[in-house]
Formats: sequence, C-alpha cells, structure tokens
Amino acid sequence: MTLTTQVTCTLSLTLSNDAGDFLGNWKAQCPDGKKGSGIAAANLLPFNQAVIFGLLGQPVFGGCGWSIIALRDGNRLRGDWSTPQGCQTGPALQGRMELTKQ
Repeated sequence: MTLTTQVTCTLSLTLSNDAGDFLGNWKAQCPDGKKGSGIAAANLLPFNQAVIFGLLGQPVFGGCGWSIIALRDGNRLRGDWSTPQGCQTGPALQGRMELTKQ
C-alpha cells in the first residue's frame, strides 16, 4: 500500500527576460522546514502556454529538477509539475503549481 500526503510549499521564481527566454532562480519553502533553490528558466509557447523548468532541487525535490507546462491566464501560470521518473528521493515529486506575477 502506498500512502500519499498533500503538502503546500511556497515556490518563488525570480526571472529576467533575455531575448525572449526567461532565466533566473527559484526558491522553495515547505511547512516541515525543508528548503530548496536552484536555477530556473521559462519559455513562452503558443496558445497561452509556457514551459518552466528548474534545476538543482536539494532537498525539496530530492536533488532532481522539475518541469511544468503551464497555462497563462493574465498574470498567472497554472499547471501540473513533476520531477523526472527516476527521481524518488525527494519529499515532493509531483503536484499542482500556481504562480502569480508580482
């Protein structure tokens, strides 16, 4: 039997536009005190979509990267994210993400 627990972590991205690509950093903080940070990139796609990925996920994402294809709606990006299939060591392996531009 596999048990799954839900937890809401705070993820923030600091990105700057470089010739159509967005590059920068991400930081995450979870209620249990786990933190993580790394490099982030985003690319805008047709049909109000964006692909966002993060590299280096220790310890929140078990040292793995994460990625999402998000729908753009005004100043929000929403979608499901996941770590690569072979990454099973982190407390957060997949979930729902909603980002709001500040």
